[in-house]
Amino acid sequence: MMSEKFDYDLIIIGSGAAGMSAARAAAASNIRVAIIENELVGSKSDIYRVAQLSASDIANQYYDAKKFLQLSNNQDTLTYNYPSLFETIQKRVKKYILAKKKSFANFKIDLIHGDAHFISPYEVAVANKRYSAKRFLVCTGRSMDLGAISGIETTNYYLPEDIFMRVKKLPKIVLVVGAGKKGIETAEYLAKMGCKVIVTEKEDTILEGYDKEAIEVVTNKLVSGLKIKILTNTKVVAIQKDKNETVSSGRRVATVKVTMKRGADEKTVRVEAIVFAINNRPNVELGLENAGIKFSDQGIVVNDQLETSVSHIFAAGDVVANPIKQSVGYSTEKAAYEGTLAVNNILKRNKLTLTYRHFSTVLNTTPKIVTVGLTEKDCLSRGIKCKIVIVPEIETTHSLIAGEKLGFLKLICDKDKKLLGATIVAKNADLAVMEIVAGMYGDLTLLEHASMPHINESFSDIVRIAAKNLM
Repeated sequence: MMSEKFDYDLIIIGSGAAGMSAARAAAASNIRVAIIENELVGSKSDIYRVAQLSASDIANQYYDAKKFLQLSNNQDTLTYNYPSLFETIQKRVKKYILAKKKSFANFKIDLIHGDAHFISPYEVAVANKRYSAKRFLVCTGRSMDLGAISGIETTNYYLPEDIFMRVKKLPKIVLVVGAGKKGIETAEYLAKMGCKVIVTEKEDTILEGYDKEAIEVVTNKLVSGLKIKILTNTKVVAIQKDKNETVSSGRRVATVKVTMKRGADEKTVRVEAIVFAINNRPNVELGLENAGIKFSDQGIVVNDQLETSVSHIFAAGDVVANPIKQSVGYSTEKAAYEGTLAVNNILKRNKLTLTYRHFSTVLNTTPKIVTVGLTEKDCLSRGIKCKIVIVPEIETTHSLIAGEKLGFLKLICDKDKKLLGATIVAKNADLAVMEIVAGMYGDLTLLEHASMPHINESFSDIVRIAAKNLM
């Protein structure tokens, strides 16, 4: 047991994936634990994911139903009652929040509401109260940073979480700024629900960091399948509230005038709503300097054991300036892993070091993009000689049955034929990847993957085919 002179043995700041996994691990060690959270229990980012996934599930059902009507040559028009769908999404979110609150009670963790601010290496202030602890773990995540856009202070705009958690009536014409994970997932959802969507991205590609083959498949689905207009190398420089206009349906709507620049060219568009999904920044406004914690605009500086510059203070999750860089950035899975690892290193002498070799990330579009381990870009940047095989989904029996043709599996191994990573693009990519994760975790050989019994009609049979091709 730690010293009694502190209010707590461990204070965790932030209740997202990293904070929650850390709290569970710490509480199991029978120590005094508190979590400080300034927003919703479970963190706004994790609650957003629940809302986004619930909304996407509904959108996929609606979109698939419309496709079925077309397939059966049915001329009926399918409509929806969005306020009712919105209420369904919110009910699922409320259940998630309730479950998180119950977990606090089950683990006897004190929940402190408010903004935490270090006033010394061993003490934080929340509102007008002070709390001390022998150890701290900072898991405050990241927030949107809109930068210097003219008119941003006087014009209504949305963030992705607003679309899924607050907007009760969907706009007909939407501009999504930013074509990373959040931007693309939001754009696809809106398009499937019948909105006209424009996406801008300041870089020369959407989904920067993903494999080029995966980007090509998703781009084709967004542009050709959902009629989303994508403008790369384009930067939004100004927005302003515009006049009310009568749109083609006869509705009177308030519009937003958006000014964009592509190189030297400048143009304007008018939309009903603008959604910003850009420039995540670490939440480091915690008085870290008062505790002597080193940080930068990339996040809190840690070593490979998640220890900060102050030996009794650790950091985990998205707030960390990632010490092991990979092409595809942050994920809930990585944050939860880091939270658990940090608590191990706080409480035990047997220290663990970070490795992301077995971790997967998912882009929740249709088809999904799932990556595990290293990408081709990672191997190139690290000077790792690798062998790559790409198996199109159309080579599987599942493709003939389900009519799915766009996906593929990209498998990467080293010169000794040890699996380094994979990218899967498919409707059920998140399920198929688990065999590869387990194989990498257990150091299975390509022969073992190729010899493993698979269900012939399942998409996961693509793993056997790829392993056989790499041998």
